[in-house]
Amino acid sequence: MIFKILLSWANNLSRIQKQFIMVFADIVILEIAILFSYSLRQASWFWPDGDIEKLVYITPFLSIPIFYLLGLYQSIVRYMGIKAFMHIFYAVSLYMIIWTIFGYYINVDASGSVLIYQDNGTIYKVNEYFSGFLVLCIINWLISVLLIGSSRIVARQIYWLIQDSIFHGSYVRKNILIYGAGDAGIQLATALNFSKELNVCAFIDDNKSIQGKFIYGFKVFKIEVLKNLIDSLSISEVLIAIPSLTEKQKSFIIKNLSKYPIKVSTIPGITEIAEGNFKIEDRKPINIEDILGREKVPPIHNLLACNIERQNVLVTGAGGSIGSELSRQIIDLKPKTIVLLELSEFALYEIEKEFKNRLNLDKTSTIFVLGNVCDKQKLLNILRKYKIDILFHAAAYKHVPIVEKNIIEGFRNNVIGTLSSIEASISSNVKNFVHISTDKAVRPTNIMGATKRISEMIVQAYSEESYKQNYNKKIKFSTVRFGNVLGSSGSVLPLFTEQIKSGGPITLTHKAMTRYFMTIQEAAQLVIQASAIKSDNASGNLFVLDMGKPVKIIDLAKKMVELSGLKWKLSRDQDGDIEIKIVGLRPGEKLFEELMIGNSSKKTEHPKIIQINEKFEPLRKIIKVISKFNEDNNTDNILRTKNLLKRIVKDYNPDN
Repeated sequence: MIFKILLSWANNLSRIQKQFIMVFADIVILEIAILFSYSLRQASWFWPDGDIEKLVYITPFLSIPIFYLLGLYQSIVRYMGIKAFMHIFYAVSLYMIIWTIFGYYINVDASGSVLIYQDNGTIYKVNEYFSGFLVLCIINWLISVLLIGSSRIVARQIYWLIQDSIFHGSYVRKNILIYGAGDAGIQLATALNFSKELNVCAFIDDNKSIQGKFIYGFKVFKIEVLKNLIDSLSISEVLIAIPSLTEKQKSFIIKNLSKYPIKVSTIPGITEIAEGNFKIEDRKPINIEDILGREKVPPIHNLLACNIERQNVLVTGAGGSIGSELSRQIIDLKPKTIVLLELSEFALYEIEKEFKNRLNLDKTSTIFVLGNVCDKQKLLNILRKYKIDILFHAAAYKHVPIVEKNIIEGFRNNVIGTLSSIEASISSNVKNFVHISTDKAVRPTNIMGATKRISEMIVQAYSEESYKQNYNKKIKFSTVRFGNVLGSSGSVLPLFTEQIKSGGPITLTHKAMTRYFMTIQEAAQLVIQASAIKSDNASGNLFVLDMGKPVKIIDLAKKMVELSGLKWKLSRDQDGDIEIKIVGLRPGEKLFEELMIGNSSKKTEHPKIIQINEKFEPLRKIIKVISKFNEDNNTDNILRTKNLLKRIVKDYNPDN
């Protein structure tokens, strides 16, 4: 009963209260260390007086600020590992250096008892070499390090003993392996030493020199024996603890682990573990980025910042997945003004709430505007009021099935919205117009893709006209086309994750379906860099992002199931945990996406950005079709609308 009361009292203390107790304990410990070290030096019990008393009084003012600054009061004691105790060593050592300097400054007398004897008329002092204040400081340092460190160990042990006495037998610890026997792995093993949820059984490591040896009391095995370990030790999970892995290295390890019926997770950085900030729930399941293994390409900084820094920027569709990430990265590049235009009130509220908590907005004027890109007059007012230099047009409806059922709105938002944005930009002396497109614009089979291809053509056609008519001193037009981005709205992968959590089934439209994938952060960064690449084409820059190789969706689904420690199956009758159910293609959905029409492409100064040259219809023809659409936009005649789209997008084939 007393243990439960103590544990409840400790757990109910606030962070500040716990830190206050630690500070008080450290002051008492350091004062005891002075008393004990001086007594040892004098070879008798001693109560400080004179100059040494000054050192006793000054100790809290010297030690506590140093301990605080070096993070001794930020660590969670019950999770402290080796790295945290090294911080204690450094902190106490620094404190003792300052304490010693202060002692010499006030001329503390710390001479010890000296045995004097005479030999043939010569007087010798036996321990003269070891006399003086320096010896006292060394003794005090050793005792302080020992006591400060021991106090944490004792507190940690008491906590876990009380915890164990209360909960013993009421929970079952999962046996796990740690992949990586380096610093991070050792720190993780230390942090999990007293976990009531996870029990570390061994290490897995590819380093042959340590295989078969014991580190931190755990044997290091090679991955080839993992199946035997799973069976013999009842292993349920592997934690990857190698923060320095490249994406390809991580992907390789994950592919090896996916062969085995075991859950795979990763950990935060070694700093979080070392400082005691790691919690069991902080371990993360393997995500799709880890499986894909895409290497991050460092940005070319002159491309990244030259169009943004100290410029006025407008982002349309700023509340969407692409628009919001673009806005985040643009703000980090320190524009003079950024205007975030969004149609959805809720999306605008969310992005405004997020940005108000950012710390780097002091030199950037951030404007949040609720509005529709189809409202040309509103766009004009915004562009002129804030003297916009560069416009990123990310506003679009992009959910294929939804747009397929709402053709009028899809056309209006994607096509007329782009047209309005361009015309307003030309009238407002905007220097740079950047249009965000999609691989679904290539030989489209759906309304969304066809409308995005028309939008691309509008950009190309107006770019050509700007050269002919010298609009706005030749405004620079660019379109950036890319495939699926991880984490964007409408991505199927979060759906797979939720379906696995709920026990399945995973719904897949077709076994043969493939897609290109890129992280949303990488896509936004490349879009910004593409906007700075110089144009050498009158019809505007049409860029395609290097998406790597296409990936089979069914293979991703299988990997996600396997790395959750489960087994997939393709029918209810098969043996397995999660069924992958084929439900058929949705309206307008393609099996395979393409990034470009033909092979007319060339490299740019960025290795991940490719410039392409594709045919487009004249501006007058595009405007004529848009006018015809505006005349018929009240009809529900789907066939008429599709035929209208075919006039411009020759490759549009809605029957596929």
